[in-house]
Amino acid sequence: MKITKDTAKFFSVASKPGSFGATIYNRLFALFGINAVYLPVGVSAHIPFQQTFDALNLIGAQGINVSMPFKRAALDVVRNFPAENNINTMVRHGPKNWYGHNTDAYGFQKCLESLPPVRSVFILGRGAVAHSVMETLNKKGITDYTAGTNKSEKHHDLFVNATPLGMDGFPTDTPWDRLTANSKYVIDAVVHHESRLIKYAREQKKPCVPGYIMCMHQLAQQFHHHYPHHEDVLHLVKEEMKEMKYDL
Repeated sequence: MKITKDTAKFFSVASKPGSFGATIYNRLFALFGINAVYLPVGVSAHIPFQQTFDALNLIGAQGINVSMPFKRAALDVVRNFPAENNINTMVRHGPKNWYGHNTDAYGFQKCLESLPPVRSVFILGRGAVAHSVMETLNKKGITDYTAGTNKSEKHHDLFVNATPLGMDGFPTDTPWDRLTANSKYVIDAVVHHESRLIKYAREQKKPCVPGYIMCMHQLAQQFHHHYPHHEDVLHLVKEEMKEMKYDL
């Protein structure tokens, strides 16, 4: 689609942005015939999010998707306050009003539903994604959970990696083998064709859900917040991910 003065501008903001979301969003725009473009923007974690928001707002951003480490800071520029205490989706309503949504919780919920019932959960991490996981567990009535560091030795039904550990540029010495061995099931939040954690889980014959599945669900829900009248988004996201060689 040709970019014109009327092309809607969408951005993702992260300290270490990837191309996963941009690839799928721009494909969805093309499939639906939407005159829009989606661009990932890398911003230093030391720059206040307010400055980034002001710049994107000034140039006419129609939507802003937020990733690490700005999901909590973004709450300061929207007019609502989601229960998860952080947002990853910002939608413009009119010239001045922005509203925030959290679709990470929805993505985790869909992953949780694909596993056998669980009673106890260990969450690696205490950041925004971990809080989204905890809020989802609370809604499901699962109260036996712990969020913390990789020093945990306790056995749980489910282990959730809610950190960026496993992504390129982050430490690789996390004891995934021990953390996996102490759990029946595994969910990873890292978007990777096969993260080291998922590799360990599969080697140990543990039912597991890769991070790209969580991302698939949250991205489809996110797109719906931007364009609520478009249906069958999840199916189209799946088809695009198959083209990207993700194992669905």
